[in-house]
Amino acid sequence: MRFGDPVSVVRVRAGGVDRWGDRLPETTTRIDGCSIAPTQSDEDSEFRHSVTTGFSISVPAGTDVRHTDEFRLPAPYSDGVENWHVVGEIADWRNPFTGWSPGAIVTVKRRSG
Repeated sequence: MRFGDPVSVVRVRAGGVDRWGDRLPETTTRIDGCSIAPTQSDEDSEFRHSVTTGFSISVPAGTDVRHTDEFRLPAPYSDGVENWHVVGEIADWRNPFTGWSPGAIVTVKRRSG
């Protein structure tokens, strides 16, 4: 069985504000060696028709991800321009006996409609 090749994603971090209250530009960081898997989609048609789509991104151990970050995903997962919002905290996989970590999981979602 052959699995797909690792992909690269782009982490987008807000720049904050300067001492005058002006917004600073966002910073982007390319993260190599990732894998992407779909998560459950959800549809809300009670008040408006919208669809929430999500992915789980496996990132290398030690990757700096905050719950306020966003990600840009490559094709065929997204168009590479649209930002996907991080949901919750990064899930760090760690062996409780040795401390070895094969990586971490980041959950991202976007809503359309």
